[in-house]
Amino acid sequence: MCGFFVATKKKIFNKKLALESANFLSHRGPDDMSVFENNDIYIVFYRLSIRDLSANGRQPMKSHSGRFVIVFNGEIYNADYLRNKLDKSVLKGNSDTEILVNLYEKYGESIIHSIKGMFSFVIYDIKNKVFFIVRDRFGIKPLYYIQDNEYFLISSEIKPLLFYTKKNNFDDLAFGDFFFKGFMDHDEKTFFKHVKSFEPSTYKIITRNKVKTVNYWNLNKEINQIDSNQNIINKIKNLFDNSIEEHLCADTKIGSFLSGGNDSSSITVHSSKKLKYKMDTFTYYFSDSSKNNYSELEYAQDVAKRNNVFNSYTAVNPDYILNNFNQMLKNLESPFTSIRTFGVKKLYEEVKKKKIKVILEGYGGDEMFAGYNYNYFPYYIGSNLNIKKNALLDKIFSIKHIKKFGVEKIINFLHCISSQGNFTSDGTPYLFFDLFNEDFVNEYLKKINVTHLPDKMTLLQKSQYFDTKFIHLPRTLKYVDRLSMASSVEARVPFLDHEFFKFCFNIRDNLKIKNFKHRWIWDKSFKIKNFNTEKRTIVDPQRAWFKDFLSNLLKEELETSNKSTLEMFNKKNILLYLKNYNKNISSTSFNLMQILTAVKFLKIYKNNNFTNY
Repeated sequence: MCGFFVATKKKIFNKKLALESANFLSHRGPDDMSVFENNDIYIVFYRLSIRDLSANGRQPMKSHSGRFVIVFNGEIYNADYLRNKLDKSVLKGNSDTEILVNLYEKYGESIIHSIKGMFSFVIYDIKNKVFFIVRDRFGIKPLYYIQDNEYFLISSEIKPLLFYTKKNNFDDLAFGDFFFKGFMDHDEKTFFKHVKSFEPSTYKIITRNKVKTVNYWNLNKEINQIDSNQNIINKIKNLFDNSIEEHLCADTKIGSFLSGGNDSSSITVHSSKKLKYKMDTFTYYFSDSSKNNYSELEYAQDVAKRNNVFNSYTAVNPDYILNNFNQMLKNLESPFTSIRTFGVKKLYEEVKKKKIKVILEGYGGDEMFAGYNYNYFPYYIGSNLNIKKNALLDKIFSIKHIKKFGVEKIINFLHCISSQGNFTSDGTPYLFFDLFNEDFVNEYLKKINVTHLPDKMTLLQKSQYFDTKFIHLPRTLKYVDRLSMASSVEARVPFLDHEFFKFCFNIRDNLKIKNFKHRWIWDKSFKIKNFNTEKRTIVDPQRAWFKDFLSNLLKEELETSNKSTLEMFNKKNILLYLKNYNKNISSTSFNLMQILTAVKFLKIYKNNNFTNY
């Protein structure tokens, strides 16, 4: 795990400025810093040593012939298998980086189909002056670039690019995607016009004259040849076990986050059995001066006790949020949507204190098994498409559905099918255009692109795909990468083993949801007493705290911001919405957090002011 900054020497190259820019990545790799340069390229690398802690794992690293040089951020989980494809006599150490660069020298771009892991890397052909640039299938590891007549810069984070170019023009289209569609980090757009993101599942080959872009992996539906439920369950167990095994490769200690819910518990249970030492786990909860604590600590500690693992816990209170709000925005390089990010940030700070370098995270399970509430009606309608419309409506608004959800929630769920990003996962709408400047809204609606989904997917899979590609997973992975690396910790996500995820994503719909039970086949596969098999979500007080100190913070930001900072917003209507929210007339705080974090983000990053925080 690491951070790197790459610059081609176009026109006048400022080495001092490049070093100062790259220094914004030092938190990603506190164990070592190294530079490679020649007449054409300048590379700065910061290393967090996880595998092969010796100097043999140092980057930038050349291939055995010296023709290719690589900088690599991430982990290759099947590195030991790939090593067998090489002449071992040319290898000097045991790092996955050395395997990558030498595989590329031997096989070229085809190596990407053999690699399992999370990664972003740049391989430069010194002889032919060609770049091979790759990002992993889900976008677990970030990669950004600027390419124009003046610059070709590549970086693990955005701040070095902003600092080097001294440009920070905001992209209204990216803000519109965030406010009006719930999308973030889903394509090449960032919140800065001139900074682009490498898309997941993509590689580029860049020469002086052309750019070749290849999408090398997708989730398109495959025919599932496994006919019996028991065989599917066995396959799920085997794939999950293999993923856990591969995610435990490290030359340092590994810990786990533990919320008490199914995903983090299952990862902890299975990992702790494979490790030769007692595993450290970490849990956060929310607390304030009232008697209300928002906590799953009891569940997490029960899992820890049953499985003989250590459990450390920490509280997140209003003071912590207020004291760390600006730093959070500097870390994330974007607005965000939930105070839970503060819990994640504080946990990684606790992990750093314990000197643990690798943490396992439980994200991805809801996307692969349709675990969100609004996944239900895409499943139900998709399984009843062969009946007449009137009959389908009668079934949708049946007594059992009305008793389960209520009429208003059913209507919201139906709207989710065509505009899923405008609702929270429990089916609560959060999009209110009148909170924004009318010109900003109209300009966005003129430029908005239609989101195309793969044709072969079922209606449920399309709902899952939205969460995987556009909504929940991209922003979660961004939060996890930035907040883990801010504390110099590597985060790993076992549910995002691409073979495991793709198999489960393409399981029959009626095995994912059954009798209102989400993730049915997963719970059937792991119905054991070691952990709670009921789906749980972390309890947080965001709604309550937006009637208290977060409300005051938003008012303060609106009153102290200049006209240019607020040009996307309708200040009067936001204050009215906040007033109604405090009277329980408005129901969601999701949009309030979007606006609060966006306003603060704009103030911090305007004119590169992030350097002052």
